[in-house]
Amino acid sequence: MPIRFGPFEIDTSAKTLTKDGVPIQIKPRPLELLCCLAASPGKVFSKDEVIAEVWRGRVVSDTALSSAIRDIRRVLENAGYAEEVVKTHYGYGFGFTAKISDDASPPIATAAKRSYPRALAVMPLVLMCDDVSLKNHADGLVDDVIFRLTKFRSLRVLARKSTFVHQAKDQTIAEIAQNLAADYVLEGSLRELGPTIRINVNLIAVSDESQLWAESIDFERSAFVLGDSRAADAVVSVVPKIINDHELHVARALRLEQLDPWQCYLRGSERLETFLPEHQTEAIALFERAIELDPTFADPHASLAYALCVMNQNLEDDPTANRQTPLRLRSLEEAKKATVLDANMDFAWVALARVHYALGHLEDAISAAERAIEINPNLGLAYNWLGLSHLLVNDPQRAIEAFDQALTVAPKATYRWLSEAGRSLAALLLGQYQDAIKWSRRAQRQPKATYVAYLGEICAQSHLGQGDATEATIKRIRQINRDFCLRLVRHDFPLTNAAFEGCLISGLERAGIT
Repeated sequence: MPIRFGPFEIDTSAKTLTKDGVPIQIKPRPLELLCCLAASPGKVFSKDEVIAEVWRGRVVSDTALSSAIRDIRRVLENAGYAEEVVKTHYGYGFGFTAKISDDASPPIATAAKRSYPRALAVMPLVLMCDDVSLKNHADGLVDDVIFRLTKFRSLRVLARKSTFVHQAKDQTIAEIAQNLAADYVLEGSLRELGPTIRINVNLIAVSDESQLWAESIDFERSAFVLGDSRAADAVVSVVPKIINDHELHVARALRLEQLDPWQCYLRGSERLETFLPEHQTEAIALFERAIELDPTFADPHASLAYALCVMNQNLEDDPTANRQTPLRLRSLEEAKKATVLDANMDFAWVALARVHYALGHLEDAISAAERAIEINPNLGLAYNWLGLSHLLVNDPQRAIEAFDQALTVAPKATYRWLSEAGRSLAALLLGQYQDAIKWSRRAQRQPKATYVAYLGEICAQSHLGQGDATEATIKRIRQINRDFCLRLVRHDFPLTNAAFEGCLISGLERAGIT
């Protein structure tokens, strides 16, 4: 339940802070601390309780905790709240002391009803047999598909109650779609073939009633009744991608001025996902157009933040100077906007983690990545930025845990090379040079790998005194990046920790890199 004090409201579930319905920007860790304390007003939390709840048991200095409390007080004071909100009980702990209001919550600003993401109606299976006992099992299968598809942000899956009312009606796909305002319909049938149950599934685009995908799956009757998940697995594994590809195909055929915000976002995402600096200019323009059309649409704000960060990698700024370049500061602003517009958007927090990492705000990057994982434990990219941030604060063991999890939840991701390269650098930091070489070579075999994939091998070989092997690795790295040098490494890595910097830079210098 939201907690209100004065004109402010804290939503401890969504982790948002608003004033008179307008979101207030606050760093992730102070916000989590505020939510933790506000959820039990009057209770005095010990330092250990706060660390367990907010920092998930990580080792935290008194300075970091005090800084988070100061941030809370500063944000609320700047927003016009002069009373004490968080009280320090010296020798005991901390508590939320603001006077809780029972008044009705202020109206929250919301976007106008959107036609995107596109709406998918998952219809009940048509029973094409006399055994009505199979109906409950068929409906259960559809329930499972609906539940699992709702996890995809790229789809607006219509509620079961909306689709199941059409079960007994003799309607065409066009009539069903019109009644439900659906863009896509997933329909199918169930029939008995002796001891076998056959499920046929079809995905239809409403715009032209074209069939985008069809699948036929056979079960032993006993397996189907016991809840064999193969049908649901088949649907969930392909339907979101097929719809996304179809939407992108339609968007590619349109001129920029014809695109709606969703189509701008899709085309921009296609360019962003190459992670090539030369494609980011087009991606940025498309995200900016989406925001111009709908400023409250969180997704393009998050993706714009990420694209600006990728673009900054190609700049010729001084890596030893302040990392707060104009592009990175704008990127931070866009990422924060995305988390305010939709606090439950996993990629918004990934983008924020990416930006904080680029700025060298590694504790903030860790906090944002952890929030993304809390929302979606299967988001491999979040584990990568969590791992890299742990690596650069000299916590290689936690980095390894994060990279291993990234490889587990996203084994075929295009950014797999980054997980393996990070694993190599973590082994390097631990002095496990053979492991560093092994993981580095795995990363190099991935198609999207950059020069970062080679760093672990070069440094490990130089530390082991393998001069000839080191020279061979340097030749390979220069084939993919002729400009490879220490300056480039310092540009791309926020080297704020002496232990990590010493290990990486000394290894490269020993290898003859200048």
